[in-house]
Formats: sequence, C-alpha cells, structure tokens
Amino acid sequence: MSDILPTGYFGADIANVQPGDDVTVFGAGPVGYFAVLSSFLRGAARVFCIDHWPSRLSKVKDLGAEIINFDDDDPVKVVKKETNGKGTICIDAVGYEAVGHMSTKDDEQSYNGHEHSKLTDPAYEPANPLQVINWICQTAKKYSTISIPGVYASSYDKFPLGQIFNKELQIRLGHCPVKKYNEQLLHLIEVGRIKPEPIISHRMRIDEAPKAYEIFDKKEDVTKVIFNMD
Repeated sequence: MSDILPTGYFGADIANVQPGDDVTVFGAGPVGYFAVLSSFLRGAARVFCIDHWPSRLSKVKDLGAEIINFDDDDPVKVVKKETNGKGTICIDAVGYEAVGHMSTKDDEQSYNGHEHSKLTDPAYEPANPLQVINWICQTAKKYSTISIPGVYASSYDKFPLGQIFNKELQIRLGHCPVKKYNEQLLHLIEVGRIKPEPIISHRMRIDEAPKAYEIFDKKEDVTKVIFNMD
C-alpha cells in the first residue's frame, strides 16, 4: 500500500484505461503485476504483459493477462496481430533499467551506473533504456495516452525522460501520488476485490535480510519479501 499497488493503479489511471480497452503492460514485476490487475479492475477487455522472466509472467497469467516472452516472440508483432493492427493502451512498468534485444555498446559499458561486464558480473544483462519506449511507440493505439509510472533517472540524457519525470510533466508520467489512492485501494482489499498476497515470494527473519538481497541480486524467483521482526 505504500508503493507498488498504488503505483500499478496509477499507471492504469493516467493511461485512462476504460471498459473495453485493450492494454499492454511492459514489465511483469510487482508494479507491472498490479498494473495488470488494475487494468482489469477498470474494465479492460484484454491485457497483454511483456517480460522474459517465466516466474513473473506466470503470476500475471494467473490474473488473466495474455503473456508475451520477448526472448521467444517479437512483442510488437504479437500485439499488432492480436489487435488486428489497432494497437493498445500502453503502460511502462519498467523504466530506465529495461533490458532487451536492442542494447547498444554504450549501454553495455555502463550497467546501473557502474562498470560491469559479462565477465565480472554473472547477473549482468545489458541495460537498454530505449527498449520499452521503442516498443511502446510501435505498439500504442493512435490517439491513446502513454502511461509511464516506471522511473527514468535524471541522469538519463539520451532522451530527456528524467527531466520530464522529475518535473511531473505530461505525456502522463511521474511519481505516484500514493495517498490519493490509498483509501479506495485498501477498501478493495478489505472486500476481497484485490488479493495482494500472490506478489509475496518469500517470508524471512529480519536477520536473513542479506540473503534476501543476495537472491534478488542473482535474479532468482523473488518479487516481494516479508520480514518477520520477532
């Protein structure tokens, strides 16, 4: 309630998802999961979700999403085919840490702001901040609103999304106003319309926190961790 559920709903809200819309959510992480759920809550007819982590895609599939693994299929071609070329409402739930199959030499030299390589970092994947933006531009339905709750850092200067994000300018993007959504989303949980528990992948003691960071860093099957403070 402090972050990921309101942010996922914010993504669907600023995209103005309406009953009968087809939606594509880029990213099946925790925010993407709740963006899928929120799109259905707002009446979406179909929701496509794009990622390449099978465990995360499986979670959004359980919500009713039509999943696309970009390691196996071209997501733009799939969405265009499934919508008879019309495209969809698009929600970017990834941000500047996107990876994909269009990475550049510059992207490979700098990973998350640090020098890494495939030889020194076993979890390394070449970042490609333009990957999702390019896919969205090709996938978006004409005259629709592009929603970007995914974070673009101020240092991101190849395209000035960092400045736009931090100044809360529109397209429709920016920091989620969490308190705006808290009460209504909490009530949806209270009455059983939203069940957030599936996003919890691990429950650990607080002294196991270093292990939690380790499995996250290794990109193991982890979404959200609950720490027992006792």
